[in-house]
This record gives sequence, C-alpha cells and structure tokens, in this order.
Amino acid sequence: MNVIDQCRSCALCNNQKPLIQAHVNRKVSTFFVGLSAVQVECVDLEEPFSKETKSGALLRDVASFDKECVVYFTNAVKCLPLKDGKIRYPAKSEMESCFPNFEMELNEYSPSKLVLFGNQVSNFIINSLGASLDNEQPIDGVSLYSTSRFSIMVAPHPSYMLIYKRKNIDWYIDSIRRFCSGKVNSNNAIQPTVSPLRGSAASLQNGG
Repeated sequence: MNVIDQCRSCALCNNQKPLIQAHVNRKVSTFFVGLSAVQVECVDLEEPFSKETKSGALLRDVASFDKECVVYFTNAVKCLPLKDGKIRYPAKSEMESCFPNFEMELNEYSPSKLVLFGNQVSNFIINSLGASLDNEQPIDGVSLYSTSRFSIMVAPHPSYMLIYKRKNIDWYIDSIRRFCSGKVNSNNAIQPTVSPLRGSAASLQNGG
C-alpha cells in the first residue's frame, strides 16, 4: 500500500501520514471501517482501531472468534483531521479525496463483507458504492445493505457502545459476529433493550 502511504490528495497529510494496516497475507473476508484516523505517536508502528484503545480492543476481540474470518481494519479517511489542534470530523470533500484509497484497499483484498461504524462513514460509503438497503433485515437493531460485490452492515461505533450502551455489548458482539460468519438467519440473536442506533448522530461518528 505504498501508494496510499504516499498520498497527498488533501492537506490532511500535513497533520499526520496515512494510518493504514500492515499488509495481510491471508485472504481477507471482512473490512471493519471507521471514519478517520486518530492521532498516534508513530504511524509506521500503529494501525486503525489499535488494540491499545478500548474501541480497538473490543473490535479485535469481536474479530477473533473465527480463524476463517480475516478482518482488515481501515478508515474512510486515512489521515488526521484537526482543528485548532483537536481532532474533528472530516469534511465531505476530504472523504471524497480519500475514497480512491479506500477503493484501492477493496481491490487489493476483495472482501465480501463491510462493517461500517457510525452514521457519517456509513452514509458516505453506502452512497459512494451505490449500495441498496436489503429487503430482509434479519439482525435486529442494525441495517444491512448490499452491492453486487459486498454485503454491508451498519453498526454503531464501538466507543458509543462502550460509553452509552454498555448493557448491549453482548448484542453488539453477537450481531457483528453473525454478520461476519454469514449466520444472519438464525434465531439466537441477543435482543437490545434499546436499539443502539437510536443514539444521537454525533455520538455515532467517532473516528477509529
């Protein structure tokens, strides 16, 4: 991914180099996609959704349930959006500038499934890929979309779950694992007391 590493499509690269996962030698089945990079000490030694963060630790635990489910962690925006030294949401123009990098990752690894974390990244990726809402929604509390290439799950950001919906963590883990394994038609889903997607839009748009 040297091309992405050297990307200078927008000014965000001046804040921090693109944060991308090291090359995966196995067949990737699923992408976990956040909004934008967070600030790290050394880009070359870090990855999106680092296991050193609470969000990253949760998602990496989710992804470890099945050796056949190989997950690639990424963000829609690879660099760090800042305003007055503080992280901010990326502008739509910045997301559009970085979308070719995301397409490059898709072409490199050819996953069959995408899990999108948060409203902003979900809306952007779904519209950019031209995905359609599935007629059947077998997992309560989440939305499933599809294209000719991908099955797509929209899920709350893990930080939102950890802060506001901790009592629904078991449901969250179960739902994502069922989607990743393709077992979305079983009847053993853990029902959320309150649908996690009913939180405020802002709380669902964290970076990864």
